[in-house]
Amino acid sequence: MTIAIRCPCGKAIDVSEKHAGMKIKCRQCGLIMIVPTPAMTVTRRIVRWIHMRRAARRLSVKPRSIFAPGRREVMLGYLAWATLAATSILALLMWQYGDVWWTMTLLLFMGRWVLLLPLAALAVAAVMLRRRALVPIALSAIVVGGPIMGFRVGWQRLLPHDAGVHLRVVSVNADEHELGPGGLSELIEREQPDLLAVQECREPLISEIDGTRTRYHHHAGNLCFLSRYPITDSTAMDRSVLARIHGQYDTGIGGAGYVVRYTVQTPSGAVNVTNLHLETPRKGLEDLLSGSFDLNKLRENTMLRGIESELARQFVNQSALPAIVLGDFNTPVESQIFQRSWGDLTDAFSHAGFGLGMTKFNGWIRARIDHVLAGPGVYVDRVRVGGDVDSDHRPLIVDLTIAPKPATTASRMALTKFLKFASQ
Repeated sequence: MTIAIRCPCGKAIDVSEKHAGMKIKCRQCGLIMIVPTPAMTVTRRIVRWIHMRRAARRLSVKPRSIFAPGRREVMLGYLAWATLAATSILALLMWQYGDVWWTMTLLLFMGRWVLLLPLAALAVAAVMLRRRALVPIALSAIVVGGPIMGFRVGWQRLLPHDAGVHLRVVSVNADEHELGPGGLSELIEREQPDLLAVQECREPLISEIDGTRTRYHHHAGNLCFLSRYPITDSTAMDRSVLARIHGQYDTGIGGAGYVVRYTVQTPSGAVNVTNLHLETPRKGLEDLLSGSFDLNKLRENTMLRGIESELARQFVNQSALPAIVLGDFNTPVESQIFQRSWGDLTDAFSHAGFGLGMTKFNGWIRARIDHVLAGPGVYVDRVRVGGDVDSDHRPLIVDLTIAPKPATTASRMALTKFLKFASQ
């Protein structure tokens, strides 16, 4: 650009803008003048300001904000992988310290599905900002849904096993109700169980059971039991110590477990069937959740539940027959109490169930605390959770196969001698 200068003598001179501030001599009159600085327009000022800002930004050493464009995507990626690590550690802690450490005990009996909520928020952010972060978020969801929430696919039901007699067993906590509008008869008609175990069995349900003509039945305490096959023996576990804790010397930590063992004569031979209702953790959790934060009561309740579970297992082991244990354990499979007492038996839903298998419904809380366990010689074919029966529990329906008991060595020798004698 040029600057127009007019000398007093009338001579017009065009000078380059780069000579601004320098001296110039008029060729016509010889007058020496200074080239003026041109006036800066608004546009030129804006352009110059932008260039200056860019230069300052390149030279600036100040740290960038974590919310700056580009930085948010990086931080979201870090957060997604950190979430995967946190959920994996939480799963390990729950399986290792459930019913040992009070925080993990609380996790066992809470609605674990709430852990999916932050993952859903992270997934939405990943779709908008960084889709590669969906990989660790999806892995976190698998950890939460599987090891933490207990999702099962039941692939083990596809494994072959010995042939035998088929049995359908049903276990349900009636919650002191009549099992829905149709009562017990509707449940029997719908599911056609060979063995039916009911916990929290009260009147008029007991009267309905006593009026059952086509089945063998028995009730003791708050437990009722019905069988298609003859019940040749029934024995209740001695619970005098637990009764004193729960009754005369009530400390508020529980002790109301009921366990009854039956000998049922099936077409495959005698079977040991145990119906039980173990102590609830609610008595230990209520004070903790009410705001008093009384950990001692929770610890005492957990210790009592462990003792009660061990006593129940010792009582089951008193019979050498093939064992089926079913009822309301009030303990999920991830608990150390459950693992120590019952971990060597086959949990039906863990073995052959599909889904989460929740049997206890209490508001937003869902838990799998009702189980059917099978000992050696008893195989699980199919498992499903039934519908609403007007109780806060859902019935657990399990199809089993009882393998025929192999003949003992003495029996085989006697049979061999008899055949040899008969052939002579």
